[in-house]
Amino acid sequence: MLSWAVKNPNKLAAYAGIYPVQNLRSWPMKRSLVATLRDFEVDEKTFGQMIDQHNPINHLDPLAEVNIPIFIVHGDSDKVVPLEENSGLVRDHYKKLGGEIELEVVTGAGHQVIDAFFKSKKIIEFIIKHS
Repeated sequence: MLSWAVKNPNKLAAYAGIYPVQNLRSWPMKRSLVATLRDFEVDEKTFGQMIDQHNPINHLDPLAEVNIPIFIVHGDSDKVVPLEENSGLVRDHYKKLGGEIELEVVTGAGHQVIDAFFKSKKIIEFIIKHS
């Protein structure tokens, strides 16, 4: 999702996500490496050498340049897509670029289907505002 957004900043009004994978060094490198290497048909060394050029957290500049607001909801107990390795890094990098970003952290929540994520009043209002 973020990979597409950073390559197409003029095709969106905003970016919203619910515990999204945003850092390829977190997931899939740490949590799905075998399947990822098979999908890309490369070995681990080659994938490790090319990952940063494709990692969306390294390419947030185009979004900041056109003032794309970002809103993310993420649980602080997510073991599948860890908060600080994904949404936390995006928040920190985007703020350094002067981008507008809000990160709603759901205390005690992991990577699960619960109302705190999918019925978050804040993310719903954000999406409606930017639709």
